[in-house]
Amino acid sequence: MPSDGCAYAYASISSAFGPNDNPVVRVFINGYDVSTPTLQLSVAPTNLQATKLTIKITIGSQTNLKRIWLSWLAFSPATASFGSYGGQVSQSQYSGSVSSDISNSLYSTPYVFYGLNLLSLVRSQAIAFSSSIDNNFVLTVSASAPVDSFSLVYIAVGVLPGQHCASCGSGLVANGASCVSSCPVGTYAFTYKDGGIACRVCSSKLGMILSNNRCIPGSVTSSSTSTTTTIAPAASSKSEERAASTIRAPTIATASSVSTASNSNQGTSGSSASVVSTTSTATTSSVSTVAQPARPSVPSVSAPVVTPTVAPVVTPTVAPAVTPTVAPSVSSAPTCPENSFYNGN
Repeated sequence: MPSDGCAYAYASISSAFGPNDNPVVRVFINGYDVSTPTLQLSVAPTNLQATKLTIKITIGSQTNLKRIWLSWLAFSPATASFGSYGGQVSQSQYSGSVSSDISNSLYSTPYVFYGLNLLSLVRSQAIAFSSSIDNNFVLTVSASAPVDSFSLVYIAVGVLPGQHCASCGSGLVANGASCVSSCPVGTYAFTYKDGGIACRVCSSKLGMILSNNRCIPGSVTSSSTSTTTTIAPAASSKSEERAASTIRAPTIATASSVSTASNSNQGTSGSSASVVSTTSTATTSSVSTVAQPARPSVPSVSAPVVTPTVAPVVTPTVAPAVTPTVAPSVSSAPTCPENSFYNGN
């Protein structure tokens, strides 16, 4: 593929979406083969006509791309039998390890898909880059050396919170894989958008602790004789309910109005026939310390474990029902207006 240019990959879906389906399409970089130390690469779905999906691949001027492997996911939320949400996280000059809350409309699910759709590495030193999403929907991205820029797309699908205990009688709420009459110690009841209630925990990865049935910034240290709880002042406290990363979805030119992800992350699957796939702490110096007798250890809430991992080349976790395939063909585009590195929009 020529440098400082673009090409297109084409894939076929098994059946066309309806005119009112408004399908969601996500594309992930599964792998690449370059012959240069500099890597600048992005992918984005650009068109869906009937069963033909077009994916644009754009590279930087100092990148010699020989081959690329892609995964893609397409489904219609309007006709799906499951709930879903997603977003995208983009950063420049990124290094270290940062965790962020991407929880939204789902309580727990084993079906979380995420991966890179843009990556820029212009330095020649070796780098370890990884990302993960835990069962509390906390996304952690780590890089051992500065990454010029990256964009990660994520999408989660699963049973809506209100349906977890719908068949177990009234007054019960979801607690992990069980339905209980009240949330156990160390958890709090959270009401979701669909009216469902479930027991949640405060993530230590986000520097949060449970106080008065809500999550606030703080930390807890324990010993054999006492437990000390340090709480940040109320002015800096925040409710646990956070807005999820905003999905910025440019429109794919298509007769069936396709919504796609761009620069707010992959990370869908379900049993619906509509699913088609190939593939935040500023604290002040003022704190209060409360000492109290030792108490038994707080039980933790265990939800279905989501442990996808992402290597330097990200391969999104795919549910068993989804069968990934490599985009069948990549060919140079005769007309490609961009002559600089494309950011995936």
